[in-house]
Amino acid sequence: MTSALPDFYLISTETYNKFEPRACYIEKRIPAANRQDDFMLVWIEPEIYGIPFGIKNDIEEVVLATRLEGQTLFPINEWPLYVYVCHITNKNWKQGDSLTGDDLAIILWGEIYMTKDEAESVARRYWESME
Repeated sequence: MTSALPDFYLISTETYNKFEPRACYIEKRIPAANRQDDFMLVWIEPEIYGIPFGIKNDIEEVVLATRLEGQTLFPINEWPLYVYVCHITNKNWKQGDSLTGDDLAIILWGEIYMTKDEAESVARRYWESME
């Protein structure tokens, strides 16, 4: 996607399948029509395999939304930050429009970390505890 450094790293410890950290690149802020905090559209590397989530194609872009009250994506006010990882289901949505929860499907509960080392360390500890 880009040679720029990632803005942060995404993991999920809420999955049945091992989920390696994803590099995230912020694309844009999306106004939220019915939430206190706006949504964040991010490009992720590597992509997420879509089939387990009922999505034909692999997922390269996701929308993040904060999970816990008092947390915010604009600006990110604490690390790690707990997020919903969403896929846009509204086929009529256009860049620049606001979104509601009805326009999104949560595919994962995730956590974002400032560094790859932090994300890998947490993910490794989690998967080792599951063995």
